Amino acid sequence: MKDPIRFLTKQAFYGILPILRAIWFPIKVVEYFVVHPVLSLLPLSLAHRIFRLRWPWLLLLPSEKELILRNLSTAFPDRLSPRERRRTGAAYARFLSCLRFDAWISSSCSVERLNKAVRLEGFSHLREAQEKGKGVVLLGCHTGFFYRFVFTLARNGYEHRVLTMKTEETGRIVWRGRAELMLYRKILERMEADQNIRVIYAGKAYQQIKTSLEQKQILLTKMDNPGSDEGEKGVRARFLGLESAFSTELFKMARQHDAVCLPYIVQVDNHICRIRIYPPSPPGNQESPADEEVSAQIEYFLNLFEQHILSCPEQWWLWRDLGAFGLPSPPPPTA
Repeated sequence: MKDPIRFLTKQAFYGILPILRAIWFPIKVVEYFVVHPVLSLLPLSLAHRIFRLRWPWLLLLPSEKELILRNLSTAFPDRLSPRERRRTGAAYARFLSCLRFDAWISSSCSVERLNKAVRLEGFSHLREAQEKGKGVVLLGCHTGFFYRFVFTLARNGYEHRVLTMKTEETGRIVWRGRAELMLYRKILERMEADQNIRVIYAGKAYQQIKTSLEQKQILLTKMDNPGSDEGEKGVRARFLGLESAFSTELFKMARQHDAVCLPYIVQVDNHICRIRIYPPSPPGNQESPADEEVSAQIEYFLNLFEQHILSCPEQWWLWRDLGAFGLPSPPPPTA
């Protein structure tokens, strides 16, 4: 045995793991339905500073630590020294500690409170598309604070459709905890109650998306949320040095219905959420095949996302279960 102390420590941890699991659920319930509402009464910047204090606890949880380390190894397989990896891992934990709290608080904030904590950039691209009578598909990646974008759009009068996952799918694919699932249900209920938000659930959403684009509406989602059952049958592209599969469904539907695909990035800087919408990809030849145009669009989007991820690695993450399209996957087998 190379390291008996480490071995005994690990065995002791697994010995008390059942006890931790037994008390974990009530702790999370109290956090989500008592602590969250109380902190939500404070200014957003102060509430986030308080909530960030729980970040060391995340590094003690095997599931959260696994998530952080996997994201680091995915984005920076050979680029970080051990010291840089520890520092970035701590930054990940501080950021993740605020994500679910921000989803809760954003769903209950007034427009005045939201606008004080949000900086909107590039919305001229959205307005330009609307003035031309086009539908808009806003596509981002998992860079955090997605629900602040959802509710900021709604509270500022932008009627839009949000493509997301059902609570049952979320419980199976994304979050393992029952308390997190209860929180997500509450957030979905608030989304569905907002007059400017219409929720479209992924999986069998083709007709709803088609109708939305035909009616020249705004659709908001992320590239690693599936819009249909296409799964990994889409185009393959390099992303963060990995061979990845990305669905072409939303891009093809946008082309078919003369809608505009706009990339967006949500970034947090000193507790201020910066939401930036980028221009559409440069126009290609209208006579070019749809597959070529879609591939060029996806490459344009991925380049923007990759630049952001490499500059702010702590604000990007992948889910624990790599099931949805857009997530790194093994390359196809060679003959």
